[in-house]
Amino acid sequence: MIILTFLFACSGEKNDVEANCTDGVDDDNDGLVDCADWDCSAACLGNFDEEDTGEKEEEKEDADTGETDVPFVVECSNESYQNSIAGNYGGTSYEFNAVMWDGLDGEVVLYMVSDDSGDVNKPCDDTVRGTFAASSLYVRTFGIDGFPTDIQFEEPQGADENYAVLVDEVNDVKDAALTGSITLDFFDWNEGLEGLAYTLDISEFAEGSGTFASDTMTACFCPGLVATLDDAQ
Repeated sequence: MIILTFLFACSGEKNDVEANCTDGVDDDNDGLVDCADWDCSAACLGNFDEEDTGEKEEEKEDADTGETDVPFVVECSNESYQNSIAGNYGGTSYEFNAVMWDGLDGEVVLYMVSDDSGDVNKPCDDTVRGTFAASSLYVRTFGIDGFPTDIQFEEPQGADENYAVLVDEVNDVKDAALTGSITLDFFDWNEGLEGLAYTLDISEFAEGSGTFASDTMTACFCPGLVATLDDAQ
């Protein structure tokens, strides 16, 4: 069983952040210094492995209980939140308005959900805390040498295969794409910038009828998403 979960943390400005990620000083007085602080997630992305990500999540949650109430993720921009990925599966129509992404060398994950809260940080925040969205579409790609790149989906077999799956309200896999593709562009995990994907096309699912398509999607970067997804499997 695969549980879908995506996080975004887009580049953006907010007050009281870890201003310098290499000075050994707790700039925002939240008890976390430099790369241990999620404010430095983009600058220190190369230093985050799965084990470190879990430790930093716990430390950050503890810090959030203080009077400063520091946001869990870097603020996302409104532009990152306004996407529309429309589709139909089994006679039910879906529309996802939030796209989050994370990546490692040669790998990109995207998590597409619908959220009406108006808080651009909420989908990413909920995901890293373990509160998952009801229905979502999850895309994972491997073997990326450069951008743009065209990815053909395969039915997941547990290896490093490119796949897309639809998840239901209890976070069980509803169905996986049997045929389809996505073109990825400008997903630069070293810079922590917003990413761009386009021409998503899922034309056939393994166990049911359905399609999903989108011309473009601007995704909010969320460091730690890959590790969260791996831990949730």
